[in-house]
Amino acid sequence: MIWTIIGFNHTTEQVECEVIDAPIDSNIAHEVATNQTSNIIIALIKGNHKEATYFSPKKFSVKRTENFIF
Repeated sequence: MIWTIIGFNHTTEQVECEVIDAPIDSNIAHEVATNQTSNIIIALIKGNHKEATYFSPKKFSVKRTENFIF
């Protein structure tokens, strides 16, 4: 099955979109995605959405923390 990875590239500080082929099970697909990308995975979506995805060209900064406050 084709999956779209929405990930954060910590080197360029930008959100990126990648397409991979992985099993239909989302847990196994996440393991495969983790091994195939160096980006921080934000979302894993079934299907190829690369051409339909738009990201703002703005750069982001991510800070690791133990507690997330939303």
